[in-house]
Amino acid sequence: MGTEGPARFPTASLMYISPGNILNYHNLKKTIPKTSTDELKMVLNNALKLSPSSSPIIDNITNNKSEEVVFSDPNPKIEYSGCVTPDEVKITVKLMLSNADMGIATQAVAMALKELGTSKIDGVLLSMPARPFDEELTVDHYKPVWKELEELVRQDRIKTLGVCDMELGMLTEFYSWAQVKPTTNQMNQASCCVIPPALKEFANENTIQLVSHSDSNDILPPDVFQDVLRTHYPEHADSASWHPSWVLRYTALIKNRGIITTKGYIVRAQRVLPLN
Repeated sequence: MGTEGPARFPTASLMYISPGNILNYHNLKKTIPKTSTDELKMVLNNALKLSPSSSPIIDNITNNKSEEVVFSDPNPKIEYSGCVTPDEVKITVKLMLSNADMGIATQAVAMALKELGTSKIDGVLLSMPARPFDEELTVDHYKPVWKELEELVRQDRIKTLGVCDMELGMLTEFYSWAQVKPTTNQMNQASCCVIPPALKEFANENTIQLVSHSDSNDILPPDVFQDVLRTHYPEHADSASWHPSWVLRYTALIKNRGIITTKGYIVRAQRVLPLN
Protein backbone atom coordinates (compact mmCIF):
# COMPACT_ATOMS: atom_id res chain seq x y z
CA MET A 1 0.00 0.00 0.00
CA GLY A 2 1.24 3.48 -0.80
CA THR A 3 2.30 5.91 1.87
CA GLU A 4 0.42 9.19 2.32
CA GLY A 5 2.55 12.16 1.37
CA PRO A 6 3.11 14.84 -1.27
CA ALA A 7 1.84 14.04 -4.76
CA ARG A 8 4.64 12.73 -6.97
CA PHE A 9 3.30 13.59 -10.43
CA PRO A 10 0.38 16.01 -10.04
CA THR A 11 1.12 17.78 -13.35
CA ALA A 12 1.53 14.63 -15.46
CA SER A 13 -0.91 14.10 -18.32
CA LEU A 14 0.74 11.06 -19.94
CA MET A 15 1.82 7.77 -18.39
CA TYR A 16 3.56 4.71 -19.81
CA ILE A 17 4.01 1.47 -17.89
CA SER A 18 6.18 -1.32 -19.26
CA PRO A 19 6.70 -3.99 -16.60
CA GLY A 20 8.97 -6.32 -18.59
CA ASN A 21 8.79 -10.09 -19.08
CA ILE A 22 5.97 -11.23 -16.83
CA LEU A 23 7.02 -14.86 -17.14
CA ASN A 24 9.66 -13.95 -14.56
CA TYR A 25 7.04 -12.76 -12.07
CA HIS A 26 6.96 -15.23 -9.18
CA ASN A 27 3.52 -14.12 -7.96
CA LEU A 28 1.98 -14.99 -11.34
CA LYS A 29 3.43 -18.47 -11.04
CA LYS A 30 1.80 -18.92 -7.64
CA THR A 31 -1.60 -17.44 -8.51
CA ILE A 32 -3.05 -18.00 -11.96
CA PRO A 33 -5.24 -15.01 -12.93
CA LYS A 34 -8.79 -15.88 -13.97
CA THR A 35 -8.94 -13.24 -16.71
CA SER A 36 -6.54 -11.15 -18.76
CA THR A 37 -7.76 -8.10 -16.82
CA ASP A 38 -6.80 -9.81 -13.56
CA GLU A 39 -3.41 -10.66 -15.03
CA LEU A 40 -2.84 -7.09 -16.16
CA LYS A 41 -3.84 -5.73 -12.73
CA MET A 42 -1.33 -8.06 -11.07
CA VAL A 43 1.36 -6.98 -13.52
CA LEU A 44 0.70 -3.27 -12.98
CA ASN A 45 0.60 -3.68 -9.21
CA ASN A 46 3.90 -5.52 -9.34
CA ALA A 47 5.52 -2.80 -11.46
CA LEU A 48 4.28 0.09 -9.34
CA LYS A 49 5.15 -1.69 -6.10
CA LEU A 50 8.75 -2.11 -7.24
CA SER A 51 9.15 1.47 -8.42
CA PRO A 52 11.06 3.55 -7.48
CA SER A 53 12.82 1.89 -4.58
CA SER A 54 13.46 -1.60 -5.90
CA SER A 55 14.96 -3.24 -8.95
CA PRO A 56 14.13 -3.91 -11.75
CA ILE A 57 11.42 -1.30 -12.38
CA ILE A 58 12.61 2.29 -12.70
CA ASP A 59 10.75 5.52 -13.28
CA ASN A 60 11.59 8.92 -14.73
CA ILE A 61 10.05 11.01 -11.94
CA THR A 62 12.70 13.50 -10.90
CA ASN A 63 10.34 16.08 -9.40
CA ASN A 64 6.64 16.71 -9.05
CA LYS A 65 6.58 18.86 -12.21
CA SER A 66 6.81 15.86 -14.55
CA GLU A 67 4.38 16.05 -17.47
CA GLU A 68 5.05 12.50 -18.64
CA VAL A 69 5.58 9.55 -16.30
CA VAL A 70 7.30 6.32 -17.39
CA PHE A 71 7.62 3.13 -15.37
CA SER A 72 9.80 0.60 -17.19
CA ASP A 73 11.96 -2.48 -16.79
CA PRO A 74 15.35 -1.71 -18.38
CA ASN A 75 16.33 -5.37 -18.74
CA PRO A 76 16.30 -7.02 -22.21
CA LYS A 77 12.89 -8.51 -22.93
CA ILE A 78 14.16 -11.19 -25.29
CA GLU A 79 17.48 -12.82 -24.54
CA TYR A 80 19.08 -14.83 -27.32
CA SER A 81 21.54 -17.60 -26.60
CA GLY A 82 23.79 -19.67 -28.81
CA CYS A 83 20.98 -22.10 -29.58
CA VAL A 84 18.24 -19.51 -30.27
CA THR A 85 18.62 -16.82 -32.93
CA PRO A 86 16.25 -13.97 -33.84
CA ASP A 87 15.10 -15.90 -36.93
CA GLU A 88 13.86 -18.70 -34.68
CA VAL A 89 11.67 -16.40 -32.57
CA LYS A 90 8.15 -15.36 -33.59
CA ILE A 91 6.98 -12.07 -32.08
CA THR A 92 3.27 -11.30 -32.01
CA VAL A 93 1.42 -8.31 -30.62
CA LYS A 94 -2.18 -7.58 -29.73
CA LEU A 95 -2.99 -3.88 -29.70
CA MET A 96 -6.13 -3.16 -27.67
CA LEU A 97 -7.31 0.40 -28.19
CA SER A 98 -9.50 2.39 -25.84
CA ASN A 99 -9.75 5.21 -28.37
CA ALA A 100 -8.91 5.61 -32.03
CA ASP A 101 -6.91 8.83 -32.05
CA MET A 102 -4.66 9.58 -35.03
CA GLY A 103 -1.13 8.20 -34.71
CA ILE A 104 -1.93 5.90 -31.84
CA ALA A 105 -1.09 2.63 -33.64
CA THR A 106 2.19 3.96 -35.03
CA GLN A 107 3.27 5.04 -31.57
CA ALA A 108 2.30 1.74 -29.94
CA VAL A 109 4.16 -0.39 -32.49
CA ALA A 110 7.23 1.85 -32.27
CA MET A 111 7.28 1.37 -28.51
CA ALA A 112 6.93 -2.40 -28.89
CA LEU A 113 9.82 -2.55 -31.38
CA LYS A 114 12.01 -0.55 -29.02
CA GLU A 115 10.89 -2.54 -25.99
CA LEU A 116 11.69 -5.85 -27.65
CA GLY A 117 14.91 -4.71 -29.29
CA THR A 118 13.78 -5.85 -32.71
CA SER A 119 13.20 -4.27 -36.11
CA LYS A 120 10.16 -6.33 -37.10
CA ILE A 121 7.05 -7.89 -35.56
CA ASP A 122 5.67 -11.06 -37.14
CA GLY A 123 2.02 -10.31 -36.46
CA VAL A 124 -0.13 -7.50 -35.07
CA LEU A 125 -3.74 -8.05 -34.02
CA LEU A 126 -5.89 -4.93 -33.81
CA SER A 127 -8.68 -4.78 -31.23
CA MET A 128 -10.86 -1.69 -31.51
CA PRO A 129 -12.96 -0.13 -28.73
CA ALA A 130 -16.61 -1.16 -28.76
CA ARG A 131 -17.74 2.48 -28.97
CA PRO A 132 -15.00 4.74 -30.37
CA PHE A 133 -15.78 8.40 -29.79
CA ASP A 134 -18.97 7.14 -28.11
CA GLU A 135 -20.27 5.90 -31.47
CA GLU A 136 -21.24 2.45 -32.70
CA LEU A 137 -18.15 0.74 -34.15
CA THR A 138 -18.05 0.67 -37.97
CA VAL A 139 -15.48 -0.06 -40.66
CA ASP A 140 -14.89 3.69 -40.99
CA HIS A 141 -13.48 3.72 -37.45
CA TYR A 142 -10.96 1.05 -38.43
CA LYS A 143 -9.68 2.82 -41.51
CA PRO A 144 -7.34 5.50 -40.05
CA VAL A 145 -5.76 3.02 -37.64
CA TRP A 146 -5.44 0.31 -40.28
CA LYS A 147 -3.80 2.72 -42.72
CA GLU A 148 -1.11 3.38 -40.10
CA LEU A 149 -0.53 -0.35 -39.72
CA GLU A 150 -0.47 -0.85 -43.50
CA GLU A 151 2.28 1.76 -43.75
CA LEU A 152 4.30 -0.14 -41.13
CA VAL A 153 3.88 -3.30 -43.22
CA ARG A 154 5.22 -1.42 -46.25
CA GLN A 155 8.15 -0.25 -44.11
CA ASP A 156 8.84 -3.91 -43.21
CA ARG A 157 8.16 -3.26 -39.53
CA ILE A 158 5.23 -5.72 -39.46
CA LYS A 159 4.82 -8.96 -41.41
CA THR A 160 1.07 -9.69 -41.08
CA LEU A 161 -2.03 -7.98 -39.69
CA GLY A 162 -5.16 -9.33 -38.05
CA VAL A 163 -8.43 -8.12 -36.57
CA CYS A 164 -10.55 -9.08 -33.58
CA ASP A 165 -14.23 -9.90 -33.15
CA MET A 166 -15.35 -9.07 -36.69
CA GLU A 167 -18.64 -10.60 -37.70
CA LEU A 168 -19.23 -11.56 -41.32
CA GLY A 169 -20.82 -8.32 -42.55
CA MET A 170 -18.10 -6.08 -41.18
CA LEU A 171 -15.31 -8.47 -42.15
CA THR A 172 -16.57 -8.67 -45.75
CA GLU A 173 -16.73 -4.87 -46.06
CA PHE A 174 -13.39 -4.38 -44.34
CA TYR A 175 -11.63 -7.07 -46.39
CA SER A 176 -12.83 -5.49 -49.62
CA TRP A 177 -11.50 -2.07 -48.55
CA ALA A 178 -8.14 -2.99 -46.98
CA GLN A 179 -4.99 -2.93 -49.11
CA VAL A 180 -3.14 -5.16 -46.65
CA LYS A 181 -5.68 -7.90 -45.97
CA PRO A 182 -6.14 -9.34 -42.48
CA THR A 183 -4.82 -12.88 -42.18
CA THR A 184 -6.43 -13.54 -38.78
CA ASN A 185 -9.78 -12.84 -37.14
CA GLN A 186 -9.55 -13.45 -33.40
CA MET A 187 -13.00 -14.16 -31.95
CA ASN A 188 -14.07 -13.91 -28.32
CA GLN A 189 -14.85 -17.43 -27.19
CA ALA A 190 -17.53 -16.20 -24.78
CA SER A 191 -19.63 -14.60 -27.54
CA CYS A 192 -18.77 -16.95 -30.41
CA CYS A 193 -18.74 -20.51 -29.09
CA VAL A 194 -19.76 -21.83 -32.51
CA ILE A 195 -18.40 -20.09 -35.60
CA PRO A 196 -21.21 -19.30 -38.06
CA PRO A 197 -20.84 -21.43 -41.23
CA ALA A 198 -20.94 -18.37 -43.51
CA LEU A 199 -18.09 -16.72 -41.57
CA LYS A 200 -16.08 -19.92 -41.68
CA GLU A 201 -16.65 -20.22 -45.43
CA PHE A 202 -15.56 -16.61 -46.06
CA ALA A 203 -12.46 -17.09 -43.94
CA ASN A 204 -11.50 -20.28 -45.78
CA GLU A 205 -12.00 -18.65 -49.18
CA ASN A 206 -9.78 -15.70 -48.22
CA THR A 207 -7.14 -17.52 -46.17
CA ILE A 208 -8.15 -15.89 -42.90
CA GLN A 209 -7.36 -17.88 -39.79
CA LEU A 210 -10.14 -17.92 -37.20
CA VAL A 211 -8.80 -18.22 -33.66
CA SER A 212 -10.29 -17.62 -30.22
CA HIS A 213 -9.43 -15.32 -27.34
CA SER A 214 -10.75 -14.70 -23.83
CA ASP A 215 -9.96 -10.99 -23.44
CA SER A 216 -12.74 -8.71 -22.25
CA ASN A 217 -14.00 -5.94 -24.53
CA ASP A 218 -12.20 -3.42 -22.33
CA ILE A 219 -9.16 -5.07 -20.79
CA LEU A 220 -8.34 -2.10 -18.54
CA PRO A 221 -11.34 0.11 -17.66
CA PRO A 222 -10.49 3.57 -16.29
CA ASP A 223 -11.84 2.82 -12.80
CA VAL A 224 -9.73 -0.34 -12.56
CA PHE A 225 -6.60 1.52 -13.63
CA GLN A 226 -7.26 4.38 -11.22
CA ASP A 227 -7.75 1.89 -8.37
CA VAL A 228 -4.37 0.33 -9.16
CA LEU A 229 -2.70 3.75 -9.10
CA ARG A 230 -4.46 4.70 -5.89
CA THR A 231 -3.03 1.64 -4.14
CA HIS A 232 0.51 2.91 -4.68
CA TYR A 233 -0.05 6.67 -5.04
CA PRO A 234 -2.90 7.58 -2.66
CA GLU A 235 -2.78 11.31 -3.34
CA HIS A 236 -5.76 12.35 -5.47
CA ALA A 237 -3.52 14.52 -7.68
CA ASP A 238 -1.58 11.40 -8.70
CA SER A 239 -4.31 8.80 -9.21
CA ALA A 240 -7.37 10.74 -10.40
CA SER A 241 -8.82 11.01 -13.91
CA TRP A 242 -6.44 8.64 -15.72
CA HIS A 243 -7.85 6.84 -18.78
CA PRO A 244 -5.88 4.11 -20.60
CA SER A 245 -5.40 4.97 -24.30
CA TRP A 246 -4.18 1.53 -25.28
CA VAL A 247 -2.84 -1.72 -23.93
CA LEU A 248 -0.32 -3.68 -25.98
CA ARG A 249 0.44 -7.31 -25.17
CA TYR A 250 3.45 -8.99 -26.76
CA THR A 251 4.67 -12.58 -26.84
CA ALA A 252 7.84 -14.17 -28.17
CA LEU A 253 7.69 -17.82 -29.19
CA ILE A 254 10.47 -20.19 -30.21
CA LYS A 255 9.01 -21.42 -33.49
CA ASN A 256 10.25 -24.99 -33.70
CA ARG A 257 9.59 -25.71 -30.01
CA GLY A 258 6.31 -23.91 -29.39
CA ILE A 259 7.75 -22.41 -26.20
CA ILE A 260 6.77 -18.90 -25.11
CA THR A 261 9.91 -17.26 -23.75
CA THR A 262 8.63 -13.71 -23.31
CA LYS A 263 5.26 -12.17 -22.51
CA GLY A 264 4.60 -8.62 -21.48
CA TYR A 265 2.41 -5.55 -21.61
CA ILE A 266 2.83 -1.87 -22.39
CA VAL A 267 0.15 0.52 -21.14
CA ARG A 268 -0.36 4.12 -22.21
CA ALA A 269 -2.70 6.32 -20.20
CA GLN A 270 -3.62 9.98 -20.37
CA ARG A 271 -5.69 12.54 -18.52
CA VAL A 272 -6.90 16.10 -18.95
CA LEU A 273 -5.77 18.19 -16.03
CA PRO A 274 -8.04 20.93 -14.64
CA LEU A 275 -7.12 24.46 -15.62
CA ASN A 276 -5.52 26.49 -12.85
